[in-house]
This record gives sequence, C-alpha cells and structure tokens, in this order.
Amino acid sequence: DVIAHADPVKRAVGKLKNAGIQVALFIDPSIEQVDMALAVGADAIEFQTASYSEARGPAVAGELAKLTTATAHAKARGLHVHMGHGLNYQNVKP
Repeated sequence: DVIAHADPVKRAVGKLKNAGIQVALFIDPSIEQVDMALAVGADAIEFQTASYSEARGPAVAGELAKLTTATAHAKARGLHVHMGHGLNYQNVKP
C-alpha cells in the first residue's frame, strides 16, 4: 500500500532537501504515482519506460499515451520530468 509508506518517504525526502539535495523519484507513469511524488515533496520524477520500450504493435500507442498523460500531469504541477530505461534512437522519436 503506497499510502501507508508515504510518511517515512516524506520524512526521508525532507531530510535530503534540508541538506540541500534535490530529490527525484523513479516511478511508473501513472497519475497516482505522480500525485504521491508531489505529496512526499519530490522535486523531480523519472518515469520507468520499460513498458513502452518493450511494447510491440498496438500496445505502443497505449504505453506512449500513459507517458504523455502522466508527463502533462506532472509538469502542470511543477515537477521536472525525466524518462529512462530502454529508450533508443528509434523508440524515442514519438
């Protein structure tokens, strides 16, 4: 349960930020996880892109839509957004 773990994560993020360290969390591209990153005080997020990178056929569009929607949600709320894992010269074009 993500909510049950929010308080310890929020405390850890707070300690890092109090030490002058910017905090980025590695998360799945979902609205719920973006909102949780905001709730615990993250400065940035990095979306896990393996599902997109490994998708084939019609599934590619669905995975790209998840990334697009979650990115827009995060940026609108002031988070810096990064993406990683499995991206290459071909699949990063879209």
